[in-house]
Amino acid sequence: MGVSKIERLFQYLIELNNQGSKVIRRYREYNDFYIWDEDLFNMENCTVFPSGFHDVWLEVRKVHIDKKEEIPPTPPELLQGWIEDNYNDWKLETVRVKPMRVIVEEDGEREERFTDDLNRQRMYETWLVEWKNWREHLARKKQEKKTYEDFFKMYQRFEREGERLELVLGVGMLTWKKDENIEHPLVTVRMELSF
Repeated sequence: MGVSKIERLFQYLIELNNQGSKVIRRYREYNDFYIWDEDLFNMENCTVFPSGFHDVWLEVRKVHIDKKEEIPPTPPELLQGWIEDNYNDWKLETVRVKPMRVIVEEDGEREERFTDDLNRQRMYETWLVEWKNWREHLARKKQEKKTYEDFFKMYQRFEREGERLELVLGVGMLTWKKDENIEHPLVTVRMELSF
């Protein structure tokens, strides 16, 4: 085979390979896992460029959430019957109280406003700070656990699908808004994933 035949063969193989290839212009089109470095820096279970490892870019440690960590602080007795939301739900932004409730007594019913008792308001505010701290702690740990699980699922996918997949680190972001929007890393570096 002459040089021109080899060139044409390789050109043919490249064109054949590119026929089914889609040009990706926005990183979100990959439809796979991606994470921003800012998020990694804020996670306690992630270390970017861990010391002592010259060829490791990222270390992600497994996160365990103890059953006790999932139990919210119990509202004080004085707040019983006033809590409107399910305070066990860590996904809530806050826990509201009922502005008013009806008290049934022997001689009839009477309305009571939450704001009628200053001590009750202070207890609520104190408890709500505890609850929000609990919520923030649990939400952070659940996000860290999910990140570890996402990396592990990706590792399992690499084990199954092998060379068809690629893990890359993107550096810099090209954003172009003209005829067609482009959001893509300027430079990508192929990475390896090991557990």
